[in-house]
Amino acid sequence: MIRIFCLFASVIILASCASVTPPLPDGPVAKFFFPDREPLTADIALERYYNTIEDEALPVAPPGVSLPGENQILTRILVGSCNNEENASPALATLAKEQADMFIMLGDNVYGDMDGRAYRNNDADLTELRASFADLAASEEFKAVRAAHPMMAAWDDHDYGANDAGAEFAFKRFAERIHERFWGLDKEKDVGQWDGTYYARAFGPSGQ
Repeated sequence: MIRIFCLFASVIILASCASVTPPLPDGPVAKFFFPDREPLTADIALERYYNTIEDEALPVAPPGVSLPGENQILTRILVGSCNNEENASPALATLAKEQADMFIMLGDNVYGDMDGRAYRNNDADLTELRASFADLAASEEFKAVRAAHPMMAAWDDHDYGANDAGAEFAFKRFAERIHERFWGLDKEKDVGQWDGTYYARAFGPSGQ
């Protein structure tokens, strides 16, 4: 039996920006962010803002091949990573022509942090990351791979939103949502039970 795990765990770390809670503002905008007039943390404010963003505004991968059945024996699995979506991808074009039971993109599937907007410009919208996934979705080589092979995906720092970022990355929850929406993982029942993206699938009978 082959068991495949795709994992990127993020630990929630909340930081306090001030030791004194300022007076709460008033007005229609304030009522949106402070419906119960409780002190607002950066984490709560971000969560409320992200709840206003519709899923339809996030990029989605082209249609792909369904995963193999639970009893199917896998004999050949392709792997790849470090794909710069701004350039041509001859490696993806080659992989699309290979015979295989599955293709796993292991991370850095896009480089959504090349301009550093998330850190340098404090871009909570993760504009660059979303654009990078949209560029990947439009890539003819990527479309060919999606049409040729069932796929699973993990992620790494460049498709997480910031180079070498970890649990301290302020926009990690939105980055996770972008990742899961793109790969269709938001429809999987076991995804979302932990912080970060985690899912496991088993293929083949015992011993195979």
